[in-house]
Amino acid sequence: MSESRSIGALVLVCRSKFADDFSWVRTQLSLKLQQRFADRIHFVDISTTRELVSNLINPVTLFDIAEVHVLVEYESGRFLVDAVRDEFIQAGRIAGSKSSPQLGISGGEFLPETTVKVWYLTRSEAPTIAMLNEWSAYFGRRIYFLPLARLKNQIKPRTPKPALKKARRKASHERKSSFTLPTISSGFTLPKLIFFLAFYGAIDSFIRYQGNIESGDYDQIVSHQDSALQIEVLTSDMESSDGDLIEHSWVFRRTRWDFTFFIASQWLDYSAAELKAAADNNGRGDQYWGSVYRSLIYANDARLDNVVSALEKHASQLNLDDHDMATFVLSFVQHIPYKIPGNDLGLLAPPQTVRQSYGDCDSKSLLYALILRKLGYDVAMLINRRLSHAMAGVSTSATGTFKSYRGVRYYFAESTAVGHRIGQLSSKWGGADSWLLLPL
Repeated sequence: MSESRSIGALVLVCRSKFADDFSWVRTQLSLKLQQRFADRIHFVDISTTRELVSNLINPVTLFDIAEVHVLVEYESGRFLVDAVRDEFIQAGRIAGSKSSPQLGISGGEFLPETTVKVWYLTRSEAPTIAMLNEWSAYFGRRIYFLPLARLKNQIKPRTPKPALKKARRKASHERKSSFTLPTISSGFTLPKLIFFLAFYGAIDSFIRYQGNIESGDYDQIVSHQDSALQIEVLTSDMESSDGDLIEHSWVFRRTRWDFTFFIASQWLDYSAAELKAAADNNGRGDQYWGSVYRSLIYANDARLDNVVSALEKHASQLNLDDHDMATFVLSFVQHIPYKIPGNDLGLLAPPQTVRQSYGDCDSKSLLYALILRKLGYDVAMLINRRLSHAMAGVSTSATGTFKSYRGVRYYFAESTAVGHRIGQLSSKWGGADSWLLLPL
């Protein structure tokens, strides 16, 4: 496919009993997508399962499709395609849903990396992982089931903060997070320089971590621990229910967050094998690392749901918009101490990073990217081979340094230094042009 081909988004709107909810989201989602795709947004009103399946297999558009959004109701193990006429797709029945030929002029196609985000409205339980896997296998692409409330939170207008408070916060942030490297003599070789930067980063990150948590620089404490019932539900489809409870603390908005998560032993066993398989890919150069990161993201897509749910649940009490939610998660990851893994790749899979309570730049950035993907964000990995450093890139309403890919701005997110904001790229890491973006 040529890079000159235009790309856009496909939005499939199912018929809801709560029409006001979908009409509001439809309008606001259109405004959000216009920032990236201009007028290349195709809305289709869906009233039958045949129409829904057909559009997810062979859509009719005049542009290539970078992403698909589906707005639908969910209840009692089924998606209500037409809630008024009780037309639905039930769990275990997607393969039996026939498609119909699409009429019209079709000049577009799905991109290899196209994702489908099914935004569901529910008043009871959420779709199961088994149903998600069923859809992903049938349509042959990456599909996400995400609550509609999360989308509404992402696209709601941001409330401007008073300029005085912003200035004070910026000054405070600069006092806490700024630091300078000592002069390095010209006799340093590149490997020594890289080691020096990594070592300095580790010490600085540890000092910041200890300073924020242990100094008591916070006003309140919020605690969370995965319950026995949550763990039982989490492991119900696993071969073993063994695992560990991992404690992690961080500070955000003058609140200390003390969380305890369950990490299943089966996740770690699989991650070790998947890490080895990812390392054996046939990619060359930068494509090698792109393949490694994408493999680990996809392999762990159905894991760490308890971590994501806990973060989302407690963040909802703060009424965060999409930018602040991404910052909340970044703070969570930044407070994981820095340490280079001792395996061949020098990399940990996301469950391993949480379990080991440490990680290096790409291990922590990969964890951050996975969590944000599960929250509905567009993310990427950013690497600088010359400096042997990696960061995550996130598409959100930020300011600062970004890297563009297919018309989307991915803002730099430094995961190894506490206090770095989204879009902040320290001068020691060079400009955006020296970084390579690897789409996830």
